Amino acid sequence: LEINFTGDAVMGVQKDADVPSLSLSVGEGALSSCWEDPGGPCATPRMLGGTTNLGGTRRKQRRISYILREEAGRHRSGVNSITLSARGDTLYSASRDGTARAWNTANTRSRCVKVYDSHTDWVNDCVLLGNETTLVTGSSDTSIKVWNTQTEECVNTLCLHNDYVKALACAQHKGFVASGGLDREVYLWDIEASKHPIAQGPGGGAGGG
Repeated sequence: LEINFTGDAVMGVQKDADVPSLSLSVGEGALSSCWEDPGGPCATPRMLGGTTNLGGTRRKQRRISYILREEAGRHRSGVNSITLSARGDTLYSASRDGTARAWNTANTRSRCVKVYDSHTDWVNDCVLLGNETTLVTGSSDTSIKVWNTQTEECVNTLCLHNDYVKALACAQHKGFVASGGLDREVYLWDIEASKHPIAQGPGGGAGGG
């Protein structure tokens, strides 16, 4: 990504070996700043000098590179939804960083014990099913994903919404999950039995299995 503001500043964002970095070049006298990753602080910057000729005016350039580190054990962005296990010893969270996480709440200092990472956009909601071995998440990537809570494996992906999936509700012991999206549709799913909804809310007809 490269952005040019009237020839005075050029900013590039690169990803190299799964380590995101930011480079910023500024004209002489311009104030530089650091784009901060939500997951953690920037490392010590590395500066390189140089010159450029823009519009016949010779300017000095300063290149600043940052390595952005993810802070382990926490979300990298805001949390949209949470759900608690029946025993209260595990908390599940859905986040704008595209992941859901499981937290051990058995002690006063909760820690992340599982990460459910397959969505490509915000995770907006999450619900637990059955004996709490199944987690269901709804995302702004328009998909619903079904996870094995123990192995962190995505075992099913349901794609029928045409816009962000914003809300989920469940009949926990029957394996039914309802989903609502910005496409103004509500679907009822039998998570165990089918990849197709068993019913559709206002504005649509019944689905088939």
